[in-house]
Amino acid sequence: MVKIITVFLLGGAVSLMAVVTINVQELGSDVVVEASGTLDTSGLNLAFGNTGGSPWNVYPQSGAFRAGAPGNLDLYDGVTSPGGSFGSGSVTTATTRVGDSIYVSFGYIGLPLDYVSGTLLTASNVFADASLASLGLTAGTYTWAWSSDSIALNISAVPEPSSYALVAGFAMLGLVLGRRRRPRG
Repeated sequence: MVKIITVFLLGGAVSLMAVVTINVQELGSDVVVEASGTLDTSGLNLAFGNTGGSPWNVYPQSGAFRAGAPGNLDLYDGVTSPGGSFGSGSVTTATTRVGDSIYVSFGYIGLPLDYVSGTLLTASNVFADASLASLGLTAGTYTWAWSSDSIALNISAVPEPSSYALVAGFAMLGLVLGRRRRPRG
């Protein structure tokens, strides 16, 4: 019974993610970016298809951020709540860029070419030997929203509490599954 409840709770926690969340955290001497989630694009309009991708990843003073690998994007407009500026820094390119390209700026959302609404997006970046201060990032949560969904950019100096909850959940699952029944005597 405990096994089923634990798996159900973990499955429920993971499946509740309905937006794309981009977490930016200082970890040791690096700044690490992890993005994941799905988007409902029905409230957006394709503004520019197959646009050239810029090589940079963060431009805080202009409110533009790009997670994932460089490449061409489809740009959408229809954002009703743009995230705005999230610091004083200028253009900086990540040392490592992997995964789906996800772009946010003042009035646009950029997604991989021919993105299918509801498809999982994942991306990660590392800014080696950097800090939030050196990148000119201001801690906080910045949201780009439209009628059907949103993208949240969370900038923090320490890992988000949700990261701890997920790790704790997997640890608890490991303990429950690893527990052996003792024979009754």
